[in-house]
Amino acid sequence: MKLYLGAFKSWLLSTWEKLIFSLFGMYLLAFGAFQLTRENTALAITSLAFGIFSFAFGSIAKFKKFKGFGIEAELWEDKQKEASELIDRLRDVIQVYANEIIIAKVRTNRLGSHPTWSEIIQTYVSILDDKSLSGKIELNKARDEINTYFIFDCASYANRIIDRARQTAASAARDAIDLAHPSPIADSQGHGQMHAHLREAIGERLDLKSLAQSRCCGETLKINLMLLRRKFKSHFDIDVDFDENVGILLEEICLMEKETGIFVNESRIALFHLNREE
Repeated sequence: MKLYLGAFKSWLLSTWEKLIFSLFGMYLLAFGAFQLTRENTALAITSLAFGIFSFAFGSIAKFKKFKGFGIEAELWEDKQKEASELIDRLRDVIQVYANEIIIAKVRTNRLGSHPTWSEIIQTYVSILDDKSLSGKIELNKARDEINTYFIFDCASYANRIIDRARQTAASAARDAIDLAHPSPIADSQGHGQMHAHLREAIGERLDLKSLAQSRCCGETLKINLMLLRRKFKSHFDIDVDFDENVGILLEEICLMEKETGIFVNESRIALFHLNREE
């Protein structure tokens, strides 16, 4: 019995650091997973990050002196370099994980379900403001994804308004074609030419996603709008009437595309009516 107790004591003395870090890591991982189900993203990322850190750190923990990633501990000299490299790798993992969580929220928003744009930007800001992560991770990938999809959504909203005006003008043009070439059609060439003019006036569908990625949605839509008006007027003498707010929306998109930081805010979300619960 004494032999077993002695062996247990020896094992405990040699592994107590690993046990403490492993138990703490298990608790943090479970807590982080629970917070993800409650959509507390910033707290979840912090908990999961330190949970992973605890497991990894436990494998090398032999205390003397070390400071990093907001934690101060004492390590023997032969473990300091290994610990420093481990923390650098974990920082990269946490950074990727934080970016991907935000990007997943943005792409879930494509399906017409929650989270709303307000919730997405709140998540982004809450992670940046988290003091335990402050200055340790970058969200550049998530920022670019947020900006691209926000421009895409804003441009889609403006383009829907333009499309309604286009459809109204196209309907009037078809009426003009039917009036000029009643059935039975005597001038098939003239009839065909008028339909060719209609197709030209309507134009091709824009790839707004690619335009958003290249940050030229606003200018392209403005040019498209100008050509639409000009061609319906020249070919059919039809004035294309638009909501007067379209010009304001397109100018705002152009402003956003010139900005470099995160430019999503509540006023722009409201301007383009982008919260799906509204």
